[in-house]
Amino acid sequence: SLTNYYNLERSLVDHTASGFLHLAFEHDLSPSIRYNLAATYSSRTFERQDAFFEDDWMSYVDRDKNAMFDRGDWLSKFQGPSPHSVVLHFVLQAPGSPNNNYARNSQIGIALDGGLTMRPATQWQVQIGGSYSRWRLRLFEINNIAAYMVTRFGGDGMSPREYPDETARTAELSHFGRIKAYGYDIDGKRHDEGWAGPREPSFGALFMQNTFHANKLTVNAGLRFERIDLNAPAIVDLLNAP
Repeated sequence: SLTNYYNLERSLVDHTASGFLHLAFEHDLSPSIRYNLAATYSSRTFERQDAFFEDDWMSYVDRDKNAMFDRGDWLSKFQGPSPHSVVLHFVLQAPGSPNNNYARNSQIGIALDGGLTMRPATQWQVQIGGSYSRWRLRLFEINNIAAYMVTRFGGDGMSPREYPDETARTAELSHFGRIKAYGYDIDGKRHDEGWAGPREPSFGALFMQNTFHANKLTVNAGLRFERIDLNAPAIVDLLNAP
């Protein structure tokens, strides 16, 4: 972007990988009955990272680890050089300025589909079927690495903060680091359990469809039932939240 015009060597790099597999099968049980089955697997991973430190995001703003980019104008242990002011609320990053954000996410899904098509009469067709899909979603996004590092280790990097419990630690670091996370803990480590675990929504559907043909008239009539389960943790009592 234009704000990084003088600091292009520190531009963030996006990496996306995706995969898809679909298997389908159809078979005629008789001249008037056919069934079909299908299974699908899909995946997508995304990462926005520093070109040099990659996923070691805690090193992005550490002056000691940025010696090759330091021109002697860093303001502190976790704060790079002052940006160049152009007009009000618009700045250009100084050469060697560290990246202050990092993001990764992934989505993995499986789906199963099946159906049965019958023709009881020449003018009448019946379709019965269903589908089910389930996903596993993970996200980690930190938008102020410098504030996270200062809060956790102190401005000099030598004064780690102590917390009464993990809940308090997570709340404070999440606030100052402007972190969004599920499937990862507050430090960006993979997490599989509890409220910080991955989101696993599921979707299911059943249907029955009738099609009648009479001369130039076609009538469609059917029923469909859908169920969506977000399977996401939520506070039960907002007035007395823990």
